[in-house]
Amino acid sequence: MRRIDVKKKLRAAGMIAFASIMVSACSFDTPSHVTTNKIQLLETSEYDTYATSNVSAFLLADIAAKQVADGNGPMDVTVTFDPSSKVNTKAKAEREIARMVSALESQGVRDVRGTVLPVNAPPNYSVTTIRYARLTASGPKDCGKMPGYEDRATAGDTDAHKAYSYGCTVEDIFAQQVARPADLLGQDDFKTPGSGRYAGNVLENGGYYDGQRSQPLGGETSSDD
Repeated sequence: MRRIDVKKKLRAAGMIAFASIMVSACSFDTPSHVTTNKIQLLETSEYDTYATSNVSAFLLADIAAKQVADGNGPMDVTVTFDPSSKVNTKAKAEREIARMVSALESQGVRDVRGTVLPVNAPPNYSVTTIRYARLTASGPKDCGKMPGYEDRATAGDTDAHKAYSYGCTVEDIFAQQVARPADLLGQDDFKTPGSGRYAGNVLENGGYYDGQRSQPLGGETSSDD
């Protein structure tokens, strides 16, 4: 007869029962300890007013750099003129708006909408206003820092760890390093029909650029093939 080890069987039964209890404590409704929230994009309006005579090429370059970095959508530039003035004229305002639009576009601003605006009230000099939507990336909503990240005294706080959603700190740090927040919005379609043809060539035909097939890469290899 085969000897049955009662102790082993009892131990195995106990482990199965314990595992069943642990599994039953979990369900599809159990909240995750890892954050499911994503980086937030906050949109504000950047609005600045200058005396037109002070809008230099250096100022325009600085404005363009900021818009390219965190802008979203078109930039509106307005230059005022006085219809009754022989100095602050419409023709002068039109020359100024053309200069500004050209300078901004040359610095990378994609969509500049320039207009001139008649103003009879003071001040008796031309004023330039520049407005665009600005995006700021920030960490997920309702998502704090990991215990101990900012205050080492909380590193061992069990309750704080239970309340914390893991991944929040990583998402927040990542958001702070995004150079161009608008890129997080993605792109609905290709910029031009040519972009689609280029992508197709890359995927299907080994890569083309300006109609020329990409050359094989040189360098070290791990095999003789």
